[in-house]
Amino acid sequence: MKRNIAFIIMLISFSLHAGPRVVGNGFVANKKDPTLDLEVRLRNTHKNEDRFLLLNEIVKKYSSESYVINSKNVINVKDNANSLLMMSGSHRKNSLYADAVHHANISLGRAALFAGDIESGMSFLEASTKLYGPEKIKSPGPNMTLAKELLKLGQKNAVMDYLDASLKLWTDSSFSNKKISEWKKIIYEGSIPDFKESLEY
Repeated sequence: MKRNIAFIIMLISFSLHAGPRVVGNGFVANKKDPTLDLEVRLRNTHKNEDRFLLLNEIVKKYSSESYVINSKNVINVKDNANSLLMMSGSHRKNSLYADAVHHANISLGRAALFAGDIESGMSFLEASTKLYGPEKIKSPGPNMTLAKELLKLGQKNAVMDYLDASLKLWTDSSFSNKKISEWKKIIYEGSIPDFKESLEY
């Protein structure tokens, strides 16, 4: 009996301290990765529309500042973001089309910066504002994670251009004009604004 209890305790301890697990596309993740459950659902989903929605949800998490891109997940970040961009072309009537294009490019830009490619990072930042038609993103405003990372690398002009282009993405123009003006003033003065929730949606 005591041996059985000891064995059970050992199994529990092993499961709690087990290393990262491999999921789709070679992505290495652990229990704390916020995309793990979504990745599992994506592998088991075959309907095109449902895959688009799941990919959009996954990639949106990649664009969040709280999601750390590293050598273990960067390949999966790029694969999923590129897949979402490819699918977005046939989902232009979907209400989340603009979000998909925006967050996919932000995520690809973050992956580029991780690889040390600043030029590509700036190109993806610009591309994140290039939407088809009059669609606006459903989030409260443009994601500022990639912009903040570029500011830390001294790319002030690219971020200023991004802020100007972002005016068309925001549904509440009165709020966006005021907020962007405040951010541009802070950047012009040589500091990095506190983007707050704009780093997480």
